[in-house]
Amino acid sequence: MGKKLVVLISGSGTNLQALIDAIQNGILDAEIALVISNRKSAYGLTRAEQANIPTCYFPLKPLIDSGKSRTDYDAELAEIIKPYAPDLIILAGWMHVLSPAFLDHFPQKVVNLHPALPGQFAGTHAIERAYKAFLAGDITQTGCMVHYVIPEVDAGPVIEQAIVPIQPSDTLETLEARIHETEHKLIVRAVMKALGQNMIRELQAIIWDRKNNPQEGSYTNQLFAKGVNKIAQKVGEEATEVIVAALGQGRDEQISELSDLFYHTLVLMAQLDIRLEDVEAELARRHKKS
Repeated sequence: MGKKLVVLISGSGTNLQALIDAIQNGILDAEIALVISNRKSAYGLTRAEQANIPTCYFPLKPLIDSGKSRTDYDAELAEIIKPYAPDLIILAGWMHVLSPAFLDHFPQKVVNLHPALPGQFAGTHAIERAYKAFLAGDITQTGCMVHYVIPEVDAGPVIEQAIVPIQPSDTLETLEARIHETEHKLIVRAVMKALGQNMIRELQAIIWDRKNNPQEGSYTNQLFAKGVNKIAQKVGEEATEVIVAALGQGRDEQISELSDLFYHTLVLMAQLDIRLEDVEAELARRHKKS
């Protein structure tokens, strides 16, 4: 059975969508049990509803207006989540700093996606602040990270991080777009890692199942059929050869440093339409060469 996730959002939910897509495509072995937003207008609630995921709107203001504190809000939020018994709580654009009144209920189970590298630009408007630092000549790159949440803002142990170089031609908008694109990949990898799921094993399981269950139309057969040529276009011929060879022979050491390529591999397997006979011909050509 897949692990249970609860996702907290405040906005459009593009990173929530990345998780939904990864689950639906068989990349992430998990289920999203609940999506909570502190903003009623958050489009992420609509994304969840479209995926038949339960949602909850839980705003701060009514509690404050009734004389309660932010700590009371955090405690009540924890009580909402507890019945779902999540294996992981993901803050994906959640614009509210959580206190120990919440965190103490879920030790080492709350992770946050932040659009900056560790130790840089903690708090809000991180991308804008990074861009201003670039214009001032202080930095040449930024990035994003997923980390375990502690009371100090954006300062917990890092699970995964990714560097995003800043190009001389970048505007704030183009930099934001590249960081968000990177976030969508990073959050899936980080959640898999936090849940103890191994992308290498996931891919090898697909290959093993296809070899041992080769009937036309099987799920893993279809996944594998959607990969090799388009992967080559995406990540390059040489990298594709390494992936195919390593997966075919089960050699973990060949692919242990290509984790970012595995995300592309899985997504392309799940989403791109290539005829099975094209893949078979390509594999036969490669095997003949070797």
